[in-house]
Amino acid sequence: MNTVCLAGAHSDIARQEALSAVDDVFKQGLIVSDHDKRIPISQFVILMYQNKSLSFRGIYGISPLSEDYIRIYGRLPKILPRDIPIDSYLKYSSSSRSFTVIPTKTITNTTDAIGIDPAKAKKYFGNASDK
Repeated sequence: MNTVCLAGAHSDIARQEALSAVDDVFKQGLIVSDHDKRIPISQFVILMYQNKSLSFRGIYGISPLSEDYIRIYGRLPKILPRDIPIDSYLKYSSSSRSFTVIPTKTITNTTDAIGIDPAKAKKYFGNASDK
């Protein structure tokens, strides 16, 4: 978060909000409106738009109940279904301070982020693609 996604002084507030949101979910679980109870999140992923470069769009937790992506922080829709069109699966390299594509077709324990083409996102999410 500090070196790639929300790097720089201009992102201080957003970075603190994102880290606080993730910390809250770790401690308390996540409220899902359909269930009105807190559920644990099995894994977190960072959602990036993927053009010529990566652009941070949010942090999502993967629900162990439905395997849907549930927004923890960001501006895209609250719940993204598991069949969302993912273009790439990414792993963060702390040595190079960058994301690299990993050769997989699904979320694994080593997946840190997912990349989505903005045009596909707009087509898939409609007007909610960047709210």
